[in-house]
Amino acid sequence: MYKKLDEKTLDLILETGIDQFAQCGLDRANINTIAKTAGVSVGVLYKYFGDKDSFFLACVRHSLSLLDQVLQEAVAHETDIESGIRSIVKSLGKDEAESIIKERGTIEVTCSFCGAKYVMDAIDVEALFHPQTVTPPTTSQPQ
Repeated sequence: MYKKLDEKTLDLILETGIDQFAQCGLDRANINTIAKTAGVSVGVLYKYFGDKDSFFLACVRHSLSLLDQVLQEAVAHETDIESGIRSIVKSLGKDEAESIIKERGTIEVTCSFCGAKYVMDAIDVEALFHPQTVTPPTTSQPQ
């Protein structure tokens, strides 16, 4: 029988795994490195997660849970879809939003419920993060 890990240690293991998988990919990520970095034995990882694939899935679920928390907080006080989308983009952070703009040219969000499409370009993102330096955003209206 093994001692149950506390939440802090479990979060550290999962965060370490997420970092390792992000840097190396599933195939090249090393369980030994993850365990050492998290300060636990390799045996602990295998006892808790079974195998590398199961551990990877636990890391994905953990990431999605964290993302869900961020998104829920971002839209908690918004009253319309467009404001909610702006809050979500803002929660990404300026660097991530600008990276998406640089890569794709725009940030496009389509509402899965009503099909409304919202588009933000570089000017919209700049206005979102520095409203005093740019004229009001021109996000397209729902189609």
